[in-house]
Amino acid sequence: MTKPNSIGMLTRLLAILLFLLSYAGSSQAQDPVLIATVNGEQITSEMLELELGRIHMSHTTQVERSNFDVERLITKLVNDRLLVQDAMALGMDAERTIVDAVRWFREVRAYEAMMKEIQPEGIPVTDEEISEGFEKFYRRAMIRLICVPDSGLCAAIVDSIHQGVSMASLSRNHAIDKYKNVGGDAGVYPLYDLPEDLVKELETAPLGTLVGPRFLWQAWAAIRAEAFLPADKAILDSVQVLVKRQLMIDKATVIRKNFIAIEGGGIPVHVDTAAVDSILVRMNLGLESTDRTIAKVGASRNLTEADLRQKYIHRIVGRNDRYNSAVLYETLDEQVQVMQLKEIATLKRFVEDSRFDDDALRFRDSMLVVNYLQSVVAPTIKVSEQEIAEFYQTNQERFRKPGRVRVATITRETLEETQKDYEKILAGADFAWMAEQYSIDDFKERGGLRDWTGMELFPPAFAEQLDTTAVGSCLPPLVSDEGYSVMKIVDREPGPLQTLDEAREKIRSMVERQKQFKAIDATILDLRAHAEIVMNDEAIRAMQISGPSGE
Repeated sequence: MTKPNSIGMLTRLLAILLFLLSYAGSSQAQDPVLIATVNGEQITSEMLELELGRIHMSHTTQVERSNFDVERLITKLVNDRLLVQDAMALGMDAERTIVDAVRWFREVRAYEAMMKEIQPEGIPVTDEEISEGFEKFYRRAMIRLICVPDSGLCAAIVDSIHQGVSMASLSRNHAIDKYKNVGGDAGVYPLYDLPEDLVKELETAPLGTLVGPRFLWQAWAAIRAEAFLPADKAILDSVQVLVKRQLMIDKATVIRKNFIAIEGGGIPVHVDTAAVDSILVRMNLGLESTDRTIAKVGASRNLTEADLRQKYIHRIVGRNDRYNSAVLYETLDEQVQVMQLKEIATLKRFVEDSRFDDDALRFRDSMLVVNYLQSVVAPTIKVSEQEIAEFYQTNQERFRKPGRVRVATITRETLEETQKDYEKILAGADFAWMAEQYSIDDFKERGGLRDWTGMELFPPAFAEQLDTTAVGSCLPPLVSDEGYSVMKIVDREPGPLQTLDEAREKIRSMVERQKQFKAIDATILDLRAHAEIVMNDEAIRAMQISGPSGE
């Protein structure tokens, strides 16, 4: 049988879903179709529909026909129900991990439902507000700055400027930035390209006030705004959507704060500011985070140092104002707001809302299946040294050390140039000739050819791409240290075989996984042998819908 394409799979999925919907909506519009019973519990067309949708949404690669096979899906639903029933019989539904997980799930759903009520989608933004927001967000300044590698030198430069020494002359003599030869004159600079706290400092101080020393763009800088200019009207059309989105975010923030002020006024909030301040100190010293409580909302909602630090790190990735106290406290404020809103949702009994019952039960059952497999099936699985050795002997080629690759590159200053080069190469242009003519890296004289490089030197995801891309193929434009590059895979060599000791843990995991599948199958066969399973054959036959090609 030939493998169907993704369009065929989508057609088949839609056909099954349409059948289920039409079948359930015929003479008995309100009643799902009964497909099977498992020890008296029903499996319905509605449950099958949900499973089909879940499988389709979870796939990120081409799906197989078997993924949407009705009998296979019904078998899965029956097996899951058997596992849930056995887990319930063992009392797992009363275990703290399951109870807490379900409570957490209901809280999340309650929070989402409450937010939809207080913060409707499509918050209105007028044209006048967009115009005002554009002027606010895209204001510009005439900037003069000096960047130097050392904080002490920067402090001395700041002192000299305050004593009347020309900033332009100091820039020419000491700066390491690209404005050195023009006396530090950076020209008209969009304020959105500068750190937010620096912009606030420049705007609130008298015009011409020197700001610094401060860490900026991997250097120490002294900055002065010599004039402020309105936003460039020429870019309004291109950024209008971004401005509107930011205004909607700002309005939503105001709505949340007002709601908290009204509904959460009686909820106690405690913040340990000393513990918050210590986070940046501990990060600078390279110390690990702790479970110390940073903030507490209500009687039981706690924010730990580890939680806040993680959220803060996500926020500062790629930003120049790293280790900034203001950014840390912005993150803290956001997390406290979320805890307040969740507490309000609990107090307003959103968590107990019957709208979430069905979803909560499905979530509980999925947790029970996972917990059952981990605590009942997994402990029965043992992997011996003999099994590891036998697996190694029959699968040695699967266990190699990282190999090496040889690539060629064409490097350009701009992405646009690189994209055009890439398109020409795909059209048949000679890679080596183009590298010799246009590349700006040190390998242009060699037609872009670089030396052999070990795969372990590349980031894992990129190394996997280099290891699987066909030799002779080119990768789309990449950002490189020199600029932007088109890369060609010239040659590749596998690494040497790993020894048994080197591969042991990986093999143990692989063998264990194989035995897990066998153990799960054995458990399910045993449960099915002692279960009363009744199938609605007529309904199942009606669902056997073949694809458009009759496969």
